Amino acid sequence: MNSVQPRFLICEEDAARVVLESLKSLKDPITITKEDVFVLQRGYQESQKQTAPLGLKHWFSVLADPQEAAGFDWENAKDKITSDDTAMLLYSSGTSGLPKGVEVTHYNLVANAMQMNHMFDLDTSRAGPSAKSQGKSRWLCCLPIYHGLAAVVYVTIAPHRRITTYIMRDFDRHHMLSAIEKFRLTDLITVPPIVVGISKDIQARLGKYDLSSVREVVCAAAPLAREQAEAFEQLWPNKTVNLKQAYGLTEMSGLPIMLNPNERSDSAAVGELVPNCEAVIMSEDGTKRMPDGERGELWCRAPSMMKGYWHEPEATKEVITQDGWLKTGDIAIRDSQGQYHIVDRKKEFIKVKGAQVAPAELEGILLEHPEIIDAGVVGVKMDDTELPRAYVVRRPGSSLSAQEVLDYMAPNTSKVKWLAAGVRFVNSIPRTPSGKIMRRILRAQAEEEQRAERSQWNL
Repeated sequence: MNSVQPRFLICEEDAARVVLESLKSLKDPITITKEDVFVLQRGYQESQKQTAPLGLKHWFSVLADPQEAAGFDWENAKDKITSDDTAMLLYSSGTSGLPKGVEVTHYNLVANAMQMNHMFDLDTSRAGPSAKSQGKSRWLCCLPIYHGLAAVVYVTIAPHRRITTYIMRDFDRHHMLSAIEKFRLTDLITVPPIVVGISKDIQARLGKYDLSSVREVVCAAAPLAREQAEAFEQLWPNKTVNLKQAYGLTEMSGLPIMLNPNERSDSAAVGELVPNCEAVIMSEDGTKRMPDGERGELWCRAPSMMKGYWHEPEATKEVITQDGWLKTGDIAIRDSQGQYHIVDRKKEFIKVKGAQVAPAELEGILLEHPEIIDAGVVGVKMDDTELPRAYVVRRPGSSLSAQEVLDYMAPNTSKVKWLAAGVRFVNSIPRTPSGKIMRRILRAQAEEEQRAERSQWNL
């Protein structure tokens, strides 16, 4: 809220107390007070209450009477200036630092909606007589609506395509599986932690849930090893579901790269460019374009590209070049077929004696272990270099030891990628609501562990 400086705020009853506490920490409390906070009811019964909790007001207290409301009208974007007005602020994940407010314009939203809509229209199974035999599509929103991908898919594309969409109030893996069975859902757009969690879920693997209605699954937000995708696909023994990856980032208002829906995915590629999107793979210093097959930083340019970072002009200049390219901060490779492969975030590489090690690659290998249900890897500074350390969540009841993890990783990686900084077992991996690992928290934990170890040595 310090960044946004809102004029009013609407929250659910469950969040009211947290909101009031956060108001106390505002740098400029004059911008918003308790009088500017309104409660949004979750259901009909709550809406019948005469008073809101904690002395707040219900949201319907700001509604105009019918006579006054009859004079209201939407402002139509009649020219490029009004279409470039900011429609929403979507905050970046903040995995390596503080989140930034991404200014998404009306033009950005519509542009990416039409780009993705075109990709959906390529699906030959959804056209002609076969579409009628399959029945209508039913989508499930299992992501927060404030997430960039959810905003463009479920706020713009789903209404545009007249697709029935079920929105989860809170995410729970078994609730999601039950919803698929109950509502006969056909399409899922999800993120790697959900894919991995479902593929390792005992009840799902034993066939407790009827998932036969699912036709398409798209996974985005972070790299996913092909082996993990295949483990997920095994939930459909007849191989009717092929998980396809896509590449998206908040600064591009959605997905600039997607797989053709008519092609079967057999690798970790995230696909091809959507219409009206350009991309280049640049050297890390940004001075030359890299040829196919060699990795570098992915730069994108498209009408869906953000207006900039909210109230952060210097940060905006750092990522948008003078000729309009967005430096995504992601390391990628373009193969000979024009397909893009995402390696990892540029800032998250672990520099081991001059070599660059991608944490996502090591996490993918760790998650293939049957007794590991989640993992996060960060670099730990030791002497004059960094070394990888893994934080691992074991399956309940598992007695997996740190040495067994090291022994498992050694033959599956080159020596420079060994977990030389050790293995730590934790109850959970810190993640954003969209599923991205919050490595800054893991790095802080590693630094605290190092301080504790040094203090022991000094005793």
